[in-house]
Amino acid sequence: MTDKQKDDARLAALFEAARDTPPAPGDDLLARVMQDADRVQGGFAPVAAPARRAPVFGLTRLSRMLGGWPAMAGLTAAMLAGIWIGISPPAGLARVTMAALGGQSYVIDADPVSMFDFTQEAL
Repeated sequence: MTDKQKDDARLAALFEAARDTPPAPGDDLLARVMQDADRVQGGFAPVAAPARRAPVFGLTRLSRMLGGWPAMAGLTAAMLAGIWIGISPPAGLARVTMAALGGQSYVIDADPVSMFDFTQEAL
């Protein structure tokens, strides 16, 4: 039993010595690695820097931020549907609005041609 403890102590001392002095690669290994690296690097073509694009402003920049033209098409369709429903609401919408607001609701009629004639009538 004591022999095993002595062996463990000697083995621990050897591991400690190995940790203190890490092995260094030989010069011939480093030379082969550098030759291999030079051979591989020689096979690559030089990469040209990408051309700088002109800054983008306005609608194109907004379109890119929102996800491109497909996203802009969806937003445009939703906007036009909202304007259409706002100008010419369906017949049942007034009752739903009154029920949601719990009382009297107002509908603002606008002349779609002039957009200056606003009248307010109670339902």
